[in-house]
Amino acid sequence: MPRLDMFRFDGRIPKGDKLRKVVENLLRPGSQKSDAVITLTDVYTGTNDFADAADAKCKLKQWVGPNDAFYPYVALHDFEAWLLPFWGDIQRIAGHNKTAPGANPEAVNHGRPPSYHIKEIFELGNCRDSYSKPRDANRILQGKDLSIAAKGCSELKAFLNTILNLSGGDLLEDSPKGQPFCWGFLMSVRTHRHPGQTSRQGRTSLTAQAARGGLEKVSALFRGSCSGD
Repeated sequence: MPRLDMFRFDGRIPKGDKLRKVVENLLRPGSQKSDAVITLTDVYTGTNDFADAADAKCKLKQWVGPNDAFYPYVALHDFEAWLLPFWGDIQRIAGHNKTAPGANPEAVNHGRPPSYHIKEIFELGNCRDSYSKPRDANRILQGKDLSIAAKGCSELKAFLNTILNLSGGDLLEDSPKGQPFCWGFLMSVRTHRHPGQTSRQGRTSLTAQAARGGLEKVSALFRGSCSGD
């Protein structure tokens, strides 16, 4: 039974040879060999590493080198874009009725990324504190079906379909099979794994069977990454 293991990196994923070595180690033959590695990073990392999503994907591929088992993905322009489809919940938690920043969450621009808009509504609202990703992203995503967000976020849909495809699950509709595509993480997909292992980057596992018929377990991975669990 395939498993998904998540490795969270605080701040951002590694660059250059460091990223290549992480990917190669995960794919190295042995009892812990992964069948595929998926990486996810924001375009906006607080640095000038990436000009846009295309540049980020290009650099990730260059850093890792030719590898059919490596799937690079990018959140436009940061992870919070995938929270914007749940704006009603954001309004409720923030205690303010400010309107959503746009109809297309992934088109909210680089100058004022999605996290800025969420921070703004929290500071306008009745909540005690400003937006905190470890606390509030987890609250926004609690119990949510990520397929709802994927309907308005093509990059998220491609990312989720890669996970579902590699895990043997049913793809979200209207997306071709196998579509390729600070804060960041890597996922490895492996057919067998010894349970209970951890790493200093932060690691969680789940059976791919849970992905079939719904995306709650994948949502749990996101929430765990946000909260630091």
